[in-house]
Amino acid sequence: MPTQFPESIFGTNVTRSPLVGQENPILARGFVADTLIAVPKGFRPVDQISVGDLVETLDCGPQAVRAVRRQLVAGHGDAAPVLFEAGSIGNERPIMVSPNHRILINDWRAELWMGCDEMLVSAKDLVNGRDVRVIEGGLTAFVSLSFDESQIIYAGGCPFECRAEDEAEDMMFPRTAAAFPEVACLMAA
Repeated sequence: MPTQFPESIFGTNVTRSPLVGQENPILARGFVADTLIAVPKGFRPVDQISVGDLVETLDCGPQAVRAVRRQLVAGHGDAAPVLFEAGSIGNERPIMVSPNHRILINDWRAELWMGCDEMLVSAKDLVNGRDVRVIEGGLTAFVSLSFDESQIIYAGGCPFECRAEDEAEDMMFPRTAAAFPEVACLMAA
C-alpha cells in the first residue's frame, strides 16, 4: 500500500503517484521543490510559485502560471531525479529535475546529435556519471509549472521546458493507458 502523506506538506495542489513506493511510478515532470526559477524581480523557489504569478520565459517575457502541480514520488529507477552539478549545463548552482524534464541545449551536443543549433533533450539523456548523474533513494517532491502555451523558463539560469496546461495533462495518457488498459477507453473519452 502506498505511503500516506498529509495534505499540509504541499498545500492544496498535492498529487501523489498512485504507485509511490513501487518500482515504476507514473512519472512526474518538473523541478525538485527548492529549484530557483527566474521571475520578473529576480528568482523564487519553484515551490513558492502560485497560479497567476509571473515567470520569465525565453520567447514571451513574463507569463502567468496557469497550473502548479506537485507530485511526491519514490526516487528510484525511472523516477530518480537527475542532478546537474554547478557548471555542468551553464548553471551556477546544482539543479535537480525529474528524469523526463527537458532542457534546451544549444551547444556542440545539438549539432552532433541532431545537426541543429538547439534542441530539447530529456535530463536523463544528459547523464554522464560525473557532473550529471541520477540520484537514487528516498522520496522526491517534483513541482511543475504550466502556462497557456508551452514555454521555456529559466531554472538556475538554464532554459527548461514547461508545457502548456492541456499538454501537461495529455502527456500522461499513453503511460497511464499502458499501466491500466482496462480504463484506457474511459480516459480517451
